[in-house]
Amino acid sequence: FEGNANSGVLMRFAEICVYAGEWREAVRLLRKAANLDPSNKKDCLQNIAFCQLNQGEIEAAMGTARAFLEPPVSQNDSKVYISIALAAGRNDDAARQIAQHSQLWPKDQSIRLMSPEEAAKVMDRQGQRVELVRTLYINQAMPLSFLAAELPYSLYEIWNHLRKSESGDECIHFCLSGDRSGDEAKHLVSGKPAVLDYSALLTLSLLRLLPRLLDGLKTVYIEQRTVDYMDRDFVEHKDGLLKAIHDFLHSANPGIRKVSYDLDPGERDSILEKGLGRTAVAALFLAQKQGLPFYSDESGTRDLANQRHVDTVSTRGVLESFKERGLLNYDQKNEALIELLRNNYRVVSFKADLILWAARKAEFEVSPEADVVFHSIQSRWTSEEDYRKVFSEAVVLIWSECREPGKRYRWLEKGLLALRAKQADWQKSAEGYLTECLDAFCRLSPGEIRALVDCILTLAAKNSWRSPHCEDFL
Repeated sequence: FEGNANSGVLMRFAEICVYAGEWREAVRLLRKAANLDPSNKKDCLQNIAFCQLNQGEIEAAMGTARAFLEPPVSQNDSKVYISIALAAGRNDDAARQIAQHSQLWPKDQSIRLMSPEEAAKVMDRQGQRVELVRTLYINQAMPLSFLAAELPYSLYEIWNHLRKSESGDECIHFCLSGDRSGDEAKHLVSGKPAVLDYSALLTLSLLRLLPRLLDGLKTVYIEQRTVDYMDRDFVEHKDGLLKAIHDFLHSANPGIRKVSYDLDPGERDSILEKGLGRTAVAALFLAQKQGLPFYSDESGTRDLANQRHVDTVSTRGVLESFKERGLLNYDQKNEALIELLRNNYRVVSFKADLILWAARKAEFEVSPEADVVFHSIQSRWTSEEDYRKVFSEAVVLIWSECREPGKRYRWLEKGLLALRAKQADWQKSAEGYLTECLDAFCRLSPGEIRALVDCILTLAAKNSWRSPHCEDFL
C-alpha cells in the first residue's frame, strides 16, 4: 500500500512499526509522511525524536527536538521540546526551556504541574545555578522550598528577602490558584487538626497570630525536622519572628504535637525529596499518611500536595475560619490580609469588599491601605480580567456609599491608572474594559451612571487616554 498511501496512512503504518519495535522503519515512514503533508510535520518530528531515543540516538533526538524551537514557537512546541529533553536526560536544556516557557506563557498551568516532581532532573549542574533557580521560582515552575533545597540559604533567609524585595518579580507566591479560602475554612471549622510547614509558621508569626492558633485549630502537628530547622535559624539569626515561633513550638501546650516521620527508602530517594529537601517532604508525607490537611503558605508547595490528593489550607483560609468562629472580627481579618500584601505576599484573586473596606476605613480617601491593594493588583499574578471584574464591583460599591464627587473621582482615577499599568495598549482595550464593566455599572441609577461616564471622560482627557472608540461607546 505504501506507494499510493497519503500522509495519514503512512503515520498509521509508522505506528504499527513502533509497536513492533521496528524503529528505523518507523522513522523512514514518518519522514516520508512529513514530506507528503507539511501540516503533519510537527507530529511526525515528535514521533521521530522518540523513536531515536528508543534506539539510543540521543544527539539525533535532540537535533530533531531543536526544530520545535525554530520561530515561530508555539506553546505546544515548547512543551514538546521540554518532554523530549527530559526523556533524553538533557536536564540543563529542559530547565532553560521551562524557565523560558514560564516567561512566555505565565498563565499556562500544565508546564508547572508537569515539572515539580522533575525538580532533580531539570537542574543545570553546569553553572548559572543561582539565576536559573531564581527564574524557575519566579515563573512558578518550582515552589519556595525548592530554593532552600538548592541554594546556600535557609528558607527563612529567602522568605525574609522576598518579603522585603522591591523587585517587581520577586514575591512570596501565597495564593496563586484562585481564592479557596471558603473551602479551606470548612476544613478548619470542622475542628480537624492540620500539619504545618515552615512557611505557615513564618506567616502566622508575621501576623502575631501564633498565640491564637490553637484557639481555632485545637491541635497542630509539626514534623520534627521542621522544628530542628527552625531552631537552627533561631540560633543563627536571633530574629523576633523566629523567637515567637521558637516559644510557640517549645511551649507545654498539649495541642502542639511534634512528630518524627521516618521517610522510607522510596520516599527518601524520590525526585520530590531531592527537589524540595527532606524537611518539606517529610511534612508533606506526614500529612498524607495521617490523612490530615497540609497547612502551607506557599502556592507551589500546596500544588504539590494537591497532586498527591492531600487537602491543603493556607492562612487565608485560617483567617476566614477565625472570622466565622468569632476569633477575629471583619476589620481584623482585612487588616491581616493588608499586612500580607504589604509584605509582598501575592494572590491571584481579590474580592471587591477588601477595596471597599480600605475605602470606608479612610472615609473614602485614597489611603495607604488602598495603595497596598492597588500595588498588589498591578502585579503580574493578578489577571487583567480578574482586575476588571473586581474594580468595576468596587466602583459601584464606593459610588453607592460615597456622595462626594472629589473622593469618587480620586478612587476612579487610582483604579484606572492601576488597570492601565496592566494594559499593553490602553487605546484599544478601553472599550473592552468598559463593556465588561457594564453589568456592574448598570446597577447604578441613571444619574450616577451619567456622573460616572463624565468622570471617565474627564480622566481620559487629563491623562491623554482619549479614544474615539471609547468616547463613542460612552
